[in-house]
Amino acid sequence: IGGLTRQVREAFAHLDLGRALPWAGLRPATPSGRPIIGASPAARNLWLNIGQGGLGFTLACGSAALLAAQIAGRRPPIDATPFHLNAA
Repeated sequence: IGGLTRQVREAFAHLDLGRALPWAGLRPATPSGRPIIGASPAARNLWLNIGQGGLGFTLACGSAALLAAQIAGRRPPIDATPFHLNAA
């Protein structure tokens, strides 16, 4: 935070940072770093596409294609096993 505050002061000397509070938008990730994509054991109609962490935007299209195939009962474009809840 200190480095960021210094950079802001250098770039925007007129800006009052006296009331600024540190904040972080944390990105949820699984302990393994591998997302969970597939059916949830909690409810028959609950599907999960979570845990991409900082790669959410990068993995969005592939995760969506994998999940859509599973929901539709089609063969997934890749092996979905590594992304099951118990695998993460």
